[in-house]
Amino acid sequence: MPLENQNEAVRPNFTTREHQPAHQQLVDDGLTEDQVARMLASLWTLANNANKARWDERQDQVQELCQREEEDEEQRNQALRDEEEAARLEERKKNKNKYAPFA
Repeated sequence: MPLENQNEAVRPNFTTREHQPAHQQLVDDGLTEDQVARMLASLWTLANNANKARWDERQDQVQELCQREEEDEEQRNQALRDEEEAARLEERKKNKNKYAPFA
């Protein structure tokens, strides 16, 4: 799985020395220099499109997970507030005279 955003990837120049072994193998198989460059670029584009789809899916999963964690945290905070309010009400109920308004 790609670790970098594949939407920002730049297609390499397949006529450079770095790609010479793959390039030469295809030339030896009977393709022209131009065909080889176009084929390697097409293969790179297909692979990059698949990587982009995986990247986008992973980003969606991360976003969903973060949203769920935020919602869970909010629920925990609300439950804590509810417990505190219930304890306060129980305290008032136990000590009615302490909290009675002055007349």
